[in-house]
Amino acid sequence: MLDKSICDCNAPTRQLLKEAGIVDYDQLELGEKVQVNARMEGDDVVVSCYRANGRGDKRIWFNKAKQRFQAGDKIALKVRAKKLYLEVEGK
Repeated sequence: MLDKSICDCNAPTRQLLKEAGIVDYDQLELGEKVQVNARMEGDDVVVSCYRANGRGDKRIWFNKAKQRFQAGDKIALKVRAKKLYLEVEGK
């Protein structure tokens, strides 16, 4: 994931984003990307939510992920007042 700068967006994450009114992957066209502002450890980050061209895989990516995460880290997405927050738990 870190080397290729892509991550599949699983069903529970897509549901969280949809229910929070942040992004509805079912409404995205192939190749369409929505950038969402989020907070992580006091910093502003950009989260890209998109559908890949071709098969339409649903993906998510966090800007500067290589600098912020290490292999094995767990990323928790939380929503408060329609604002997305990321929390990282190292392994």
